[in-house]
This record gives sequence, structure tokens and C-alpha cells, in this order.
Amino acid sequence: MIDKNIIWFFYPSGPRLTGQELSSLLILELLKDKMDFYFQRVKLAAFDRERMWSVRHWFQFLSSTVYACYQMLIAGINHDSIIYLNLGQSMKSLLLEGVPFGLAGMFKTQRQSVISLHGHFFMKWTSMSIRGKLFRWILYHSSKVTVLGLSQKEKLIEWGIPQKNIQIVNNTCEKAIAIFPRRKTSNTNVNILYFSNLIESKGYREYLMALLVLSEMKFNTRVNAVICGRLTKSSLDRGNTYSHPVAWIDDIFEKINESLNVRVSWRQDAYGIEKATVFGRADIFVFPSKIEAQPIVLIEAMASGCAIIASSVGEIPSMLKDGAGVCLDDCLPENLANSIYDLINNPKRLQAKQTSARTRFEANYSHSAYANSWCHIFNKLTKKMHY
Repeated sequence: MIDKNIIWFFYPSGPRLTGQELSSLLILELLKDKMDFYFQRVKLAAFDRERMWSVRHWFQFLSSTVYACYQMLIAGINHDSIIYLNLGQSMKSLLLEGVPFGLAGMFKTQRQSVISLHGHFFMKWTSMSIRGKLFRWILYHSSKVTVLGLSQKEKLIEWGIPQKNIQIVNNTCEKAIAIFPRRKTSNTNVNILYFSNLIESKGYREYLMALLVLSEMKFNTRVNAVICGRLTKSSLDRGNTYSHPVAWIDDIFEKINESLNVRVSWRQDAYGIEKATVFGRADIFVFPSKIEAQPIVLIEAMASGCAIIASSVGEIPSMLKDGAGVCLDDCLPENLANSIYDLINNPKRLQAKQTSARTRFEANYSHSAYANSWCHIFNKLTKKMHY
């Protein structure tokens, strides 16, 4: 470690793997053998709302947060290191992660650092709101800010962040999915997949209701639908939650599976090769989420050669350019069902969407593109540090 540059690597870690955490883990995995760096990992604790009444959880969360803040300040006075922060956009993240980052920057004004942004929430903030002011103050103390698309970059420029400090870095997906053989579409069966934590804002109810509408349509193809994910409580669903979600899911499953052509099943989770297998079997991926930036799950679907039907929120329209998918402005169950129906009754169009999706993944979201982007960022910050 004597001849290596130190990167203090602050990233989120919670009870369930999120796209924000996965993006950081992929940096560590893809760059470990390519760069002359030592990554000093510091996990940022996530608050588990399902354990909010647990004294033990509160103690673990607070102690982990205090430790991370202390490490952030230590990194700030270290003259031979770079700080990486994967910053969330909740008020909790801004206060408990962003403020220590900004204070650390005040200790050493020439410190080199990078903030990685993966959410899309700040796009709805105003620059003079409390969150907007705090967010801008944090970003001002970073040498580089990475975003997921041109619209996010333009927003930060509008807020006064120097253009030279902003870089677009596309996400990528897990290695197991990127290299997994893709399944060819059957002439008799079409497999449909929804994969995400089951949160209201992610659109899992719209997906299931769309399958119910589809089950009442007439077509000759057999449809095997899968919903993969665990029911999860989230602050995003505040004021928009439903009681007894398991009973609701069981009831709609029963109605769907009464049909002759559509069958739906529920998997709680899938990881690694098992997850790659689930994606590899899918012909159509449906994701009617209401709040997104650049969802990794869509990149996983593209890598697997799925035809994609998704909402037109965040950076999704730019992801699905060149015929890689179908974007819907309004993901009503009827609209989703009609889009699915159109693909399963037009095999050539379905296959063209699948081919375009895989091509777009290889051109824009591959492991090599992701690794090269982060190598460039860290190497450039290192040169500035020793300038």
C-alpha cells in the first residue's frame, strides 16, 4: 500500500441491495486489478423502516453513522488521498453524509474528491429551497460530480456548478448478467418479467393489474409472467400505501391464473447466477416505475436481450433510444397490457426490440465503458492532487 494512492470510498449499504449500492460495488470490483489505488471502504448505514421500533437497530444505525462521519473528517485532513461519496438525496443523506463531506472539504481546500449521484429527486427541487441550497453547498466542495444523463448535467450547470466539474457516467450491471447466454424467443411461449423491490412507486401494482387486463384478451401465445421482489416499506410511498398488500397480491394472482393464456408466479428474490437465469429466461421486461433516474434493472434487462416496456421518467427515454424499448408517458394497466399484447402478437417486432436492447447495452452500458470512465476520473484527480 506504500506506493498506492488512497481513495476513501464512502458508499451506502443496507438490508437490501439497491442500485445506488450496486453502482459503488461495481467500481470496487471492476477497478481492483486495473488501478494503482487502495480503496479504504466505509459503509454508510441505511435506516431500515421495518425495524424502526427496534432499539438495537437505532443503536446500530447511530453508531455506524457517527463512525462514518468521523472517517469523513479524517479523510478531509489526509493530504494524500481522494474522497469518493455516493450521495443519496434524502434529507437524512444530505445531513448525515453530505454535511460531513462539505466540512471535510473546508479542512483542505485543495482536496480532490468526487460525488456520485444516482437519484433523480433533485431535478424537482428549486435552487433556493432548503434542500436545494444544502445540496448546492455540498456539491461546491467536490472536485468532480458524476450524473446519469444530460438533463441532470444541465440542471447542475443551471444551479451554478462549473461544467468542467460535471461528468456523465452511465451505470452498468452485474457481471453474471452481462455474460449470461440470452434465451431465444419461443414461438409458443412468451416470458414476461418484473424485477424490483415491491414498492408502490416502482409500479408493481400496475404491472399485476396489466396482467389481469391481458388475461382477458384473446391471443394464441401462452404467457408466463414473473414478479420478482420483496414487499418493502419506503419513504417514497408516504401517504400512498395500501393495507394488506399480500392479500391483494394473492387475490389478483388467483384472478389472473384463472385465464387460459396467462400464468403469473411470485419469487421473493434472486441473486448472482440465479438472478441472471431469471433475466435470461425473460422475453419482455416491464417496469412502470414512477420515480427513477437511470435504473440498473433496465440495464440488466438490456444486457439480457429483453424487449422493454417502461415509464418515461428520469433518464429512461434516453436509455431506450434506437428502438431499445417502449416508453409510456402514462403507465395505466390498460396501456401496459396493450403494449405487451402488441409485442406478443408481433414476433418480428419483439425480436427487433430485443436485438436493439442488447446492442445499446454493449455500446453504452458495458463493464468496459463503466470501468474506463472511473479510471479516467480517479487518474485525473490523482494528477491534480500531486500537481
